[in-house]
Amino acid sequence: MKSGNRLIRLTDNEAPDNTPKLSPADGRKIVFVSMRSGNPDLWKMSIRGDELKQLTNAQAPDYDPAWSPDGRRIVFVSERDGNPDLYILNLEDNTITRLTQTQAEERYPCWHGDKIAFASKQNGNWDIFVVNADGTGLTQLTNSPANETQPVWSPDGGEIAFVSDADGSEDIWTMKADGTMTRNLAETPYPEKDPCWTRDGFILFSSQREGGWEIYQIKSSGGNATRLTTSLGENTQPSAK
Repeated sequence: MKSGNRLIRLTDNEAPDNTPKLSPADGRKIVFVSMRSGNPDLWKMSIRGDELKQLTNAQAPDYDPAWSPDGRRIVFVSERDGNPDLYILNLEDNTITRLTQTQAEERYPCWHGDKIAFASKQNGNWDIFVVNADGTGLTQLTNSPANETQPVWSPDGGEIAFVSDADGSEDIWTMKADGTMTRNLAETPYPEKDPCWTRDGFILFSSQREGGWEIYQIKSSGGNATRLTTSLGENTQPSAK
């Protein structure tokens, strides 16, 4: 986590920890994926790195967590029933409900209001879909020969940023919430991924445009990207409130 110009280490475990997501309601909790139990499971901690709690404990992998807007539920991907589908964990009573039931692989859920955007291979390649939080109203937003993944809602829900290889390499794109007006924001020959909106209209993302994986930010309207991190390690999967 970055505080001012300082990087603060929150976890120090031999097992990999990844995919951190800040709670949207208060920004004081982080859900993440950890292998510390021997299997990819969901865990939660405070932004100080304490109050650690394991949220899932299935025999199959659980990953790709995303908070509900009120911070009371978490949508995630699980292979507990054999196929990577979306599930919802209610943090108040610890019940888990299966949201999608397809033969295709589903990944990268992101919640806004009562809608959840996600990527699915229902048509052979990766496309972006939206479904209501109760499992109704499934709508396909993209339909091209390219692969579109990692959808994230803008703060007002009017746009979605995502990753697409439509122009040859994985770039950061945006579109309207209904799937129209797609636009490549960061066209480079280098891989880019992990888009994340900020409240002031920027999109954070990971890129290899200068060698190793670093975090950059770009205005949602486009323009030049600014590098935010510099380290010898890999910096990916930004999360902001």
